[in-house]
Amino acid sequence: MPEKNSPYPLLFDSQWNARALDAAITAIDVHELCREYAALRANAPRRSSHDKPYFVGHSGTTSSNSTSNRLEEHYAIALLNLRRNWPRPDGSSFSLLDYQVPLKSNSSDKGVGKIDLLGITDQGRLIVLELKVIGQGGGRSNSPPSALMEGLRYSAMIEADFDAIAREVECKYGVNVASQAPIVMLIAPQSYWRSWLELKPTGDWGTAFGELAAAITVANGVTIECMALEDVVVAYGLNGGAPRLAKVPSLTNVQLGKQPTIGAPLTSPVPAPLIFTAYRRNVQDVVWNWAEEHHKGQLKCGRQQDRSPVLNAEYAEMNVLVAEGFPGSERARSLISEKQRHKHFTSLRSSQAVAQSVFGAVSVLDRLNLLEKIFAECGRPAFSTNLNGCSLGFEHDVDNLGEPRPTSIDVLLSGERVRVAIECKFTEGEFGTCSRPRLTPDKPNYAAQRCDGNYKAQAGRTDRCPLTTIGVRYWNLLPSLFDWPSDHDHSPCQFGGVYQLARNALAATISRDGSVNPRQGHVLVVYDANNPAFQFGGEAHRQWEAAHAACLVPGLMRRLSWQRLLSELARDSTLATLAQAVKKKYGF
Repeated sequence: MPEKNSPYPLLFDSQWNARALDAAITAIDVHELCREYAALRANAPRRSSHDKPYFVGHSGTTSSNSTSNRLEEHYAIALLNLRRNWPRPDGSSFSLLDYQVPLKSNSSDKGVGKIDLLGITDQGRLIVLELKVIGQGGGRSNSPPSALMEGLRYSAMIEADFDAIAREVECKYGVNVASQAPIVMLIAPQSYWRSWLELKPTGDWGTAFGELAAAITVANGVTIECMALEDVVVAYGLNGGAPRLAKVPSLTNVQLGKQPTIGAPLTSPVPAPLIFTAYRRNVQDVVWNWAEEHHKGQLKCGRQQDRSPVLNAEYAEMNVLVAEGFPGSERARSLISEKQRHKHFTSLRSSQAVAQSVFGAVSVLDRLNLLEKIFAECGRPAFSTNLNGCSLGFEHDVDNLGEPRPTSIDVLLSGERVRVAIECKFTEGEFGTCSRPRLTPDKPNYAAQRCDGNYKAQAGRTDRCPLTTIGVRYWNLLPSLFDWPSDHDHSPCQFGGVYQLARNALAATISRDGSVNPRQGHVLVVYDANNPAFQFGGEAHRQWEAAHAACLVPGLMRRLSWQRLLSELARDSTLATLAQAVKKKYGF
């Protein structure tokens, strides 16, 4: 590929003097810049033509040993490891797919680097994120126009092999890619932007830059966005550790040439209660339609607007769908005993019944191999790439955490080297939280175990957590998986708000000897993609992001929608009819 002053002198120009930067930006010929963009798009390397993927299976860690000066790389990985949705100024959102995305098709492609971060909006539009940070010595990094040119180069190369990249994204991350030119997002700490905005010799470069970005968008459809992160401390990923940020940074829109240039932090939209109520009502309509068609004479009562259909107890097992016509399929209905059934198992809104229908069929019909090629939202295998010798268990109790009532895993996928704790959700509005702050004075254990929601000694106890006092081992093990040191106070207790998620993480990684092995397994949450609580800004989504932000182990927590799981299972002729029935029954 060309270097500077080859066929693409503007796109490959990295020499931008600070003095009179405004004049240099104004002098750019937008028509010529877009001509170069189109020429690069036509001649860029295409990895697909050499059977090379763009997403190469990054682990979320670096190869750094005891020291590193690659702050930008650690920063990029730390942002990705948050696995969160980020708000955009227009009210939409975006998420990050991967870091250090390669573009070279072979070693002779000169001048071709790697994309710092590749993201996607909630509307499916790809984002090329060019990350800039303040150097370790406090010096300014490359200038904004230099970063812009780099982002435009990568955008042109993405467009050159767009169909292949879109197929990879859809296969690995389960999202459809919109047929639009990418967004080029320059993202950096506020200190980076201020270091250039406050540099007087540059002139009014912000106004010139803003006008250039607008002209590029009009000319070739590539949207330019500038975003600022509040300065945060990066915990380097050294000696095999994962790079992390000390806290989730806020994101602000940078409007160059306008006042204020850096606005207020963007916030996630919170779904109105009415949206969640409408979702529940829609589900009730769907399951009532199913009940009236398939469960005549089996229901406790007729159709009621304010409640879901409930089966009479003697017909409870009929809430589990089976792959009709296949020998042994009926055994799926006996995989969970009557004693193990949840309180509301007979409701057609039971998430336990959904789980037993889907995973029960996979188990009794010996279709575990179908799970090997399914990816979670983070791009990692949802289950495992090798399930030989594995089995599925239901309502599995974890008995070595010292709990009075053992943690029960909805579905446990286990084998010699595989352990996946599968948490199944349907219409729930949140993940379970710690019950101790909700104890009321009329409870017999109130005096000894009450808690005000903070991790600190209280109520006459010396232990910071009342569960520790009664022998529960959570806080002996949690610091191995989450950034929650057990030897000092936390206000509020971060564990309490994500209690169910963190307990499942412990259940997935605890060994027979009672120690935690982070490499042993992971948590997989399977949820209804239609449920607003699990969408951007919803309460379950907020809990998910909070747990992810504290998680020390990349890939420990993974998500997958019922919709995507069923679509993949439907490819198998044995499960196709069942998958369609589950979709119809629950509105997936």
